[in-house]
Amino acid sequence: MAAGDWMEGFVITHYIIVMETDPVFAHDKKVKANGLEGEYREGFLFKAKTGVTFQGTGQTESGEFITINWSKGGPKGRDTWFTKGIGGTWKNPVKWESVAVDRSVIPLGSRLEIESYPGRKFVAWDTGGGINGKHIDVFLGPTSLSEGNAYGRKKSRVRILK
Repeated sequence: MAAGDWMEGFVITHYIIVMETDPVFAHDKKVKANGLEGEYREGFLFKAKTGVTFQGTGQTESGEFITINWSKGGPKGRDTWFTKGIGGTWKNPVKWESVAVDRSVIPLGSRLEIESYPGRKFVAWDTGGGINGKHIDVFLGPTSLSEGNAYGRKKSRVRILK
């Protein structure tokens, strides 16, 4: 497909930096995490589909960012290793600008327009284990799970600008 042509049939989802202060984790006990000092809310680290082991990056109660330490093998439940920082394939993601893509469909570094978000331009800076085929995941930044989920899934046309 040539740059500038609209491509049909993309699924648009959204990903966040999960926040330890999110009310959904308020009653979780605090546990130690491999690779980090201190203790963190258990669900914030490990909860399926919401914790750092699923989202990839989290913001702690103290405001620090933590991410999966991929050099130690990636997410492995309670055996996951963490490190400080923000994860991302090429560079730190920028909210409402960075997207994760399947690089066999959209090359990393491509500038995109998503018809569902008129006037916004995006850059394919990331990939993800659940991003396959015509699927784009828009980065929302640190936000609550309920706010992130409010955007839902949508179908949209997409075009590569360059």
